[in-house]
Amino acid sequence: MSLFKKLVVNAASIYAAKIFEGLLQLVILAFILKQVGKEYYAAALLIISFQVTIDLARGGMQKATLKYISEYNARSEYNGANSVLSTSTIMQGTIGIMGFIVCLIIAPYTTSIFAIPLQMQRESQWAIALLGIGIAVSFIISPWYNSVCAEERYDLLSIAMVGGKVLRALLILILLLFESPSLISIVLATIVGTVFERILCIYFIKRINPNLKFNFKNVSHRYFKIILQFSLFDFFHTLSSLLYSQGSFYLAAHLISLNAVANLGLLVTFVH
Repeated sequence: MSLFKKLVVNAASIYAAKIFEGLLQLVILAFILKQVGKEYYAAALLIISFQVTIDLARGGMQKATLKYISEYNARSEYNGANSVLSTSTIMQGTIGIMGFIVCLIIAPYTTSIFAIPLQMQRESQWAIALLGIGIAVSFIISPWYNSVCAEERYDLLSIAMVGGKVLRALLILILLLFESPSLISIVLATIVGTVFERILCIYFIKRINPNLKFNFKNVSHRYFKIILQFSLFDFFHTLSSLLYSQGSFYLAAHLISLNAVANLGLLVTFVH
């Protein structure tokens, strides 16, 4: 594929995916609000957003993975690319497992941490535990998502993202229509959708760059240091994003109400 054609295909696929995702998000959001109301939507939003807090520990690991795999691929140095992929998988996977443990630890205190009503306590505990599982799995396979970015195949990335969003929407529709626990349903559907996106990325990489492989033998102390240094450099940028986005949700939950959190979530949806 020529450079010009790749640029056109990437741009068209990105815009088409964004438009489709935006419309789908509005439809499913209206359905959620009609089925469960603002409070349950806000509670789910707070729990799901905790992943961003855990994500802070990764710093710039994803950007580092994208950067170095792209550079090694350009020079056809596949051993280097495989070392970056393998090392990043272990690093991001370790943080994902730690995130799972953190979720289990805070599960009994979700009502206090997220200012969720006591009647949602049991559901919120299960929801945060499920989120922990989702964090662990998605972090472990995130380097494959980064690898698709490194290949500059944003058309495939758009397909993966749309596929994940459609699956999430279908699960929400099915689970809520069959009157499954509201909070658990929304969180579970979001987790499954995200993991599905990452799995599609693994499939795409196997098709477009079969030279890129994970192997424990390729895990390298050298690349561990390189990725860690890059991640620490990007840490404060990630921290500022966290304080801006998550801080507003937590402040609204503790100082105002869950309705305020829901309104913030709606505002973010319409702005994006």
